[in-house]
Amino acid sequence: MATGEGRAAFQEVTWRPGSRGALCSSFAALHIRPADRAVERAVRARACAEQGWWDGILHDLRLLTEWPPGAEAPTG
Repeated sequence: MATGEGRAAFQEVTWRPGSRGALCSSFAALHIRPADRAVERAVRARACAEQGWWDGILHDLRLLTEWPPGAEAPTG
């Protein structure tokens, strides 16, 4: 999914200095909507427990994915 966006969708982030230099990598945040029945059941159960009903909509989520320096493709 993330490779379809290409390298241009990834932004380099440096989050802290490390013992061998700054820790940095490239990240992209993608909007996704889960489509698996297992996810649907979990969302429905949580909504019903909290408010007594579920509107039937699986809301958008953000998928944060990393493309480490030197890697051929992004990680999970």
